[in-house]
Amino acid sequence: MKTLKIFTVLTAALLFSFAGFSQSNCKGWGSGKDSTEAIKNHVLYRDYVKQKNYKEAFPLWEYVYKNAPAGSVKHFIDGVKIYKSFMEEAEDEAKKEEHKAMIYKLFDQRIECFGKEGAVLGRKAYNMFYMEGATKETYATFKKSMDMEGNKTKDFLMVPFASAAVDMFASEEIDKVEARSIHDKLMEIAEYNIANNEKSADKYTKAKDGIKEQFAVIERNIFDCDYFKEDIIARYKAEPNNPDVYRAVYKELKQVGCPDTEPVVAEIAAKDQSRVASAKAAFEAEQARIREENAPSANKAKAAYDEGNYAEAIRLYEQAATETNVDDKKGRYYYAIAQTCAYKTKSYSKAREFARKAAKYMPGSGKPYMLIGNIYASGASRCATKKDDWGSRLAYLAAIDKWSYAKSIDPNVAADASSKISKYAGYKPTKEQAFQRGLKDGQKANVGCWIGESVTVRTVKQY
Repeated sequence: MKTLKIFTVLTAALLFSFAGFSQSNCKGWGSGKDSTEAIKNHVLYRDYVKQKNYKEAFPLWEYVYKNAPAGSVKHFIDGVKIYKSFMEEAEDEAKKEEHKAMIYKLFDQRIECFGKEGAVLGRKAYNMFYMEGATKETYATFKKSMDMEGNKTKDFLMVPFASAAVDMFASEEIDKVEARSIHDKLMEIAEYNIANNEKSADKYTKAKDGIKEQFAVIERNIFDCDYFKEDIIARYKAEPNNPDVYRAVYKELKQVGCPDTEPVVAEIAAKDQSRVASAKAAFEAEQARIREENAPSANKAKAAYDEGNYAEAIRLYEQAATETNVDDKKGRYYYAIAQTCAYKTKSYSKAREFARKAAKYMPGSGKPYMLIGNIYASGASRCATKKDDWGSRLAYLAAIDKWSYAKSIDPNVAADASSKISKYAGYKPTKEQAFQRGLKDGQKANVGCWIGESVTVRTVKQY
C-alpha cells in the first residue's frame, strides 16, 4: 500500500509539472491510462539506471521516450547514459556510429524540450570531444556554448575546449587571432569564478592550470612580446651578469617578437657587445703571447688565423706541436686547433680529436673538456630525427658530463661549467622518451650519430 501511495503521489506531481509541453517532439505525460503506464515505466527504468543495469532499463526507457519524452528531463540524461554504455560494448563500427548519432539527438531534443541551450551544448561538446576528438563540429559546439554561457561555463568543459582549440590551430583550421581569443576568454571565465564562485573556486583554479598547459605548445605562435616578457625578464634580473643567462634571455625575447627598442633588449645587446669586445681583446692578447713565446710555426699559424686562412692555421699549429717537447706548449697548440675547428670551420669531430690531444698535455686543465661539452651542445641537433629528439637530448647529456668533469678538475672553469649545466638541465631526455625505449634513470644509453659515446640516462618530467 505504501508503494502504491508513493507511485500515485509521484504520478500526480509529474502530470502537474509537465502538462504544458505541446511541441511535436516534446510530448508530456499525457492523460489517463497512457500517462499512468508512462509514469510506471519511468519509475521502473530509473531504478535499473541507478543500478547501471542499462540492458534491463532500455525497453522501459524506450517506451517512455517514445510516448512521453518531455515528461522529465531525466529521459534525455538517462538516454545518453544508456546509449553510451551500448556504444562502449558495440564491436561493430556502424553500430557505434548509430549509437553516437542517437546520443547527439538526445542532447538536441533536450534543448528543444527544456531549453538551457548553452549549458546543454556544453555537455554535448564534452561528449563529442571524448568520442570523436577535436573535430570542427566539436570545436564549434564548445564555442557556441561558451558564447552563450559566458561566466557560467562549467569548469569541466574548459580544458577539453582548450585542447580542441589548440588542435584546430595546429591543423590550420583557425588562425592565431581566434586561438588567442579562445585562450583569453577561457582564462577570463576561470579568473572570474576563482574570484566570485567560492564553492567551485578550486575547480576553476585547476581548470586555469589545465588551460595554460594545453596552450603552452602553441603559445609562441599566437602571443606577442607583452605576453611573455615579464617571466623572461625575471630570469635576467635574477642573474644579470651571467652571459649564458642574458644571451638566452635575449634570444627568447627576440623569438617572441620583442623589438630592439624594448629597454631590456637594448640593455642586453649593449652588454653582450661589450662582453664580445672584451673576449676578443683577451683572445688577441693570448694569441700575441703565444706568438711571442713560441716557435716560428706558431707565429705563422697565428698570422694565417688572422688572415682567415684557418686550414693553414690548423696545419701550422699542428706542426708547432711537433716542434716542441714542452707539454704545456704542445697542449696549447692542440687546444688552439680544437678551438679553430670548433668555432671557425665547424668541424666538430676534428675539434674533439684535438681537444682530447690537448687534454693529455694539459693535466688539471678543464678547458679541453669545456670545449668538448660546447661542441656537443652546438652539434646536438644533428643527432635528432624529424620524428624524435631523443638523440639530441642524449647529446646534451654528453655535454653536461664533459662540463661536470671539467668543473671537477679545474676550479678556474667551475663557474662557467655550472652555468652551462644549469642552462641545459631542461634539455635532458623526458621520462616518457626513456620509458618508450625500456630505459630508466641510471642505465646506459648510446648517443650515436657523430658523438658515439654512451651516457648514463637522467631524465626530466614531460611538460
